[in-house]
Amino acid sequence: NPEKDDTNRYDAKAMGRMIGMLRSLSLGYAVTGDKDYARYAAEILDAWFINPSTRMNPNLEHAQIVPGKHDGSKVGIIDSVALIEVADAVTLLADAGELTPKQQAGVKQWFSDYLDWLLQSAHGQAEARAENNHGVWYDAQTAVFAHFSGRDEDARRILRKVREQRMEPQFAADGSLPLELARTRPMQYTLYTLQAYLTLAALGDTLGINLYDVETANGSGIAREIDYVLLFVKGE
Repeated sequence: NPEKDDTNRYDAKAMGRMIGMLRSLSLGYAVTGDKDYARYAAEILDAWFINPSTRMNPNLEHAQIVPGKHDGSKVGIIDSVALIEVADAVTLLADAGELTPKQQAGVKQWFSDYLDWLLQSAHGQAEARAENNHGVWYDAQTAVFAHFSGRDEDARRILRKVREQRMEPQFAADGSLPLELARTRPMQYTLYTLQAYLTLAALGDTLGINLYDVETANGSGIAREIDYVLLFVKGE
């Protein structure tokens, strides 16, 4: 829907621009130590996640709206995958001193509130039941946001279910992802899903849950998925 790019009516482009700016500014500070980067990033974070008069509401009730059909859909939840980068940015900026402890707590509270919406809302619970990349990215988001907001037990609970709920129904014995191969762009969707699994595995590494070496009943796992797709990436 080309109307989604209308910044006077919809938020997708504005959110994308915000995330891109935070990525550049936080990396700029991390590499150079220049606090001007951190100072501007703090202003953006305050406007988007803290200030009650300008902040985004911590839900995606109206994501991927289709005019004339519905005013929001569960599949729109995948649009907030990019917010994982906001958590990364805040972590990189933590020692700059430009984001006050109160502001850091405010951003983390926003993500905790958003996590509650993901876990409890009708849209969130419906997306959790998705078996393809939507379900894996739902887990990646909820686990990362739980860890970022200080709710590590919630994060571990999600990670411990990845093998049974995601890998078992999704991984074929050869490492392929049949639900993604059935899509119109199978390479893109396979790589996108692999990114979600690697996001979960990286978080698991932090929280003491090894997903890199987990195998399904048919002997598949993340390593076999990488081996499978690598042949196609290399043109073999």
